Amino acid sequence: MNWDKFLGDLVEALIPVLVALLTTLIGYAIAFLKKKTELIKDEQLRNIIQRALDEANEIADQAVLATQQKFVDNIKKAREDGKLTKEEAKEAMDMAISYFKTHITDESLKILEELYIDVDKWLEEFLEAKLGQLKYVL
Repeated sequence: MNWDKFLGDLVEALIPVLVALLTTLIGYAIAFLKKKTELIKDEQLRNIIQRALDEANEIADQAVLATQQKFVDNIKKAREDGKLTKEEAKEAMDMAISYFKTHITDESLKILEELYIDVDKWLEEFLEAKLGQLKYVL
């Protein structure tokens, strides 16, 4: 028995389950953050944070879709196996991060930076989760 092929097949079989779990976790994460903001007594501050989270969620969706349409789909079509190399996947993530940072308002980005110690790490993880969610939908 070829263990590499077996493990590869096993990972491919588990991907839909992992993506579904990831999609659920994204929903819980956003809901959790919104619940936490409800604890803020200052209504104006609470609304500002909730708007920033909503904007981040929307811009992240747009960033992943734009990168998918402009970069990833073209590379996949050109490949027999339809897969990206690690370098291409990193380039796609860098493009999505750049899109996010150039399309979110300065105010929302500042709020995210205040909420998260390492906003770049959070952003990469958030965009990866959004990508998984997109793959599951497609």
